[in-house]
Amino acid sequence: MTDDNCGICGLAAEPVLLQMCFRCDTLYHLNPYSNVEGVDCGDAIIGTELGLYYYCSPCIVAINDELNELVMQESQQRESERQPGWRAPGTTVSEASAAPSPPPSSSTSPAPPRAAGPPPRRRFRRIDR
Repeated sequence: MTDDNCGICGLAAEPVLLQMCFRCDTLYHLNPYSNVEGVDCGDAIIGTELGLYYYCSPCIVAINDELNELVMQESQQRESERQPGWRAPGTTVSEASAAPSPPPSSSTSPAPPRAAGPPPRRRFRRIDR
């Protein structure tokens, strides 16, 4: 059996204990056993499309940093939208400052009464035994 080296810590390991990162294609230690002590230089994450995603530790850190950056950008964008004087993209100043139009008047004719007749039948009959 050939031994390969982990791309993260550099230690040799059996191929069954190494996994390839989906993001950077680096082999890293991933202990598949819960009852045996071992080294983990990454993790397996349950994904939405492919089942399990395998990522080494540096890629997990990079992914978390990217997600945190996106969350911060969205948060700052929402905060700037709440500021007074902000207007939606594509609207003019007069549209943004105009008062909202009142709701439609309720002078429309009321809904017609229901037709009198037998009540609707059930799709299935109840069977009592």
